[in-house]
Amino acid sequence: MITKQYTNINILHQTNYKKVLDSDLKILELDDAVVLPFVYLDSGAIRRAGGVSDKENNFVEESGSREGYLKYGKAYDFDDSKVEFVDEEVIWFGYHYSHWGHFIIELIGRMWVLLDNYNNQKIIYISQDGDNFGGVFLEFMSYLGVPKENIIKIEKPTRFSKVIIPDYSATEYHYSDQYIRLIDKVISGSDYENCNFPINENIYLSRKKVKDSKIKDFGESEIENKFLENGFVSVSPEKLSLREQISLWNRTKNIVCINGTLPLNIIFTRKKINLVVLNKTNIVHEALISIHSVFDKAEITYIDVFYEKYKSLTKNIGVGPFFLHISPQLKDFLKDNHFKTSKDSSFETIKMKTYLLKYKIFKIYGDYYYLFPKYYYKLKKKFTLR
Repeated sequence: MITKQYTNINILHQTNYKKVLDSDLKILELDDAVVLPFVYLDSGAIRRAGGVSDKENNFVEESGSREGYLKYGKAYDFDDSKVEFVDEEVIWFGYHYSHWGHFIIELIGRMWVLLDNYNNQKIIYISQDGDNFGGVFLEFMSYLGVPKENIIKIEKPTRFSKVIIPDYSATEYHYSDQYIRLIDKVISGSDYENCNFPINENIYLSRKKVKDSKIKDFGESEIENKFLENGFVSVSPEKLSLREQISLWNRTKNIVCINGTLPLNIIFTRKKINLVVLNKTNIVHEALISIHSVFDKAEITYIDVFYEKYKSLTKNIGVGPFFLHISPQLKDFLKDNHFKTSKDSSFETIKMKTYLLKYKIFKIYGDYYYLFPKYYYKLKKKFTLR
């Protein structure tokens, strides 16, 4: 593919992503420490409460995170007389959230401690109700040598004979060589080269089957179909194992995907590939720019496909909504690469207004979808933490 940019977004945007020395990463070991399960608070700078307190019940700040979108870690009152004691040494994972992008960029950061000195200890974590380790998250941990039965969610205050709290080797704002080693370990553990996943030269990674796509993504089908017309194979990555995904990111020549979580998987790429990132918004995806500065095997081409008139409706790069179309920039890309192009559609305005109407219809469900955790944990706290 031609190396050229088809965007008005500043892809050379300087982020605050910095490298920290491995020697700066610390491991805190606490005897007789209490692990507090997750509680969602309805006020305060830190809403995601829970974490680790020492044997004097002083909250250990190192057990939380004060960086990025998923800030967490805060003490709350509990009945010490009802705390269960477990005579085990455990490793603190921290807060788990079943969002692949956040998981691989920041939440997995403490697990560098497993690389050299893992002695089959339990890995303990906290998370919202119903949000447990499973699927590709468990598979990721298995490639680090951690069996499923060793990953334990803390659901009531529990005292352990020893809790090991490693620093984060990576967050939204920093990384270390230990983080790179961590990802390398997962790649090698996956044995992707012996994976039977079909090898295709051109793959389009589709979001159409993602659970919440229908309430925030509008117009992807037309774009996807245009790439299918030009010899690309559509793949829904959420239907694949992690091993299959790692295989895909190392054995495909050309990959096209919507900006967001999908291109963050370049952390698994160890061979040169061409990656086309379709910008669904004019908001800069800082995490991708940051990660690409470290994991740079992918040659990235950015193409704006967001509908200019509705771009102000997008709240952020995660929530949306996103209105997509075969933009002038995409047409230029197709033409430059000798792909089949599209004629100007006289019905585009009507089509985009239809998408806007769909969004307004779905909006009430979308609002409940995103606000549900807030009200759920407010009620839970009211009835269980009196």
